[in-house]
This record gives sequence, C-alpha cells and structure tokens, in this order.
Amino acid sequence: MKTNTQHSHGRHIRIKVLFLTGFLVSFLGWAWEMLYAALILQSPNDRGFLILPICPIYGISVVAIYLLFRTPKKMRLFGKDIAKHDPVLRYLAYFLLSGLFATIFELITGFFFDRVFHIHLWNYKDSFGSIGGYVAFFPSLLWGFIITAF
Repeated sequence: MKTNTQHSHGRHIRIKVLFLTGFLVSFLGWAWEMLYAALILQSPNDRGFLILPICPIYGISVVAIYLLFRTPKKMRLFGKDIAKHDPVLRYLAYFLLSGLFATIFELITGFFFDRVFHIHLWNYKDSFGSIGGYVAFFPSLLWGFIITAF
C-alpha cells in the first residue's frame, strides 16, 4: 500500500516529466520552425519566443492533450475509456481530437497575439482551408499526426 509520501513523490515525478516533456517539445517545435523557415520559406529568421529557442505552443499543446486525453493506448474523454476494445478507432479518435484541440489552441493563440500585441506570429493565409491566416487544413492534420505519434 502506498503512503501519502510515496503518492506525493510520484505526483512530483509526473509533474517534472510533464514539464520536461513540454520544454523538449517546445524546443523541437522551434527547431522544426527554423528548418522550415530556412529550407522551405528560404527566410532563416529566429522563430523562437522572445529570445529563447522554444515555441511554447508545441509543448503546451502536447502536455494539455496528454492531461485531457492521456495517451492513444489509454485514451479517456471526460473520465471514460474511448473505444477500449478497438485500437484503430481509439487511435483515429485520438488523432482527430488532438488535431482539433491543437488547432483551436493555435487559433486562439494566434488571434490573441494579433489583437492584443499586434504581432502575427505565423501566417497560413495562402494555405488551403485557412481561417484568418491563424490555422489551415494541412497544418491541423500535421498537429494531429505529430501529437498522436509523440
């Protein structure tokens, strides 16, 4: 039987792992953005947040989705197992919901920075399915795939 001290210690470990995961994914997102800007856009400008080599939207999205849905293998929604006996359906649901959640988060974040700080951090204006330049169809699919794979 676990004592309160053991339970508390386990919770602290999970919080540290989530924090480090969020930071790692934020760094990987920054690295991806830098490669994309340099190779595809051919404009190698700093894509980091303020002066750090991180894009927090990546890390925050991954951690928030983990807290909301857990993992694709143990997906839960509002405390209930999703497609417990059908792994294909469970992974598909995870992919769709994580992509949708990340897209909504990206839309809100982009809109907030644009309206409050007059900064357009990214622009999908010319992309298929763009909404205000903040989100687009293919980046949303990519969000779902990356989060599910991660």
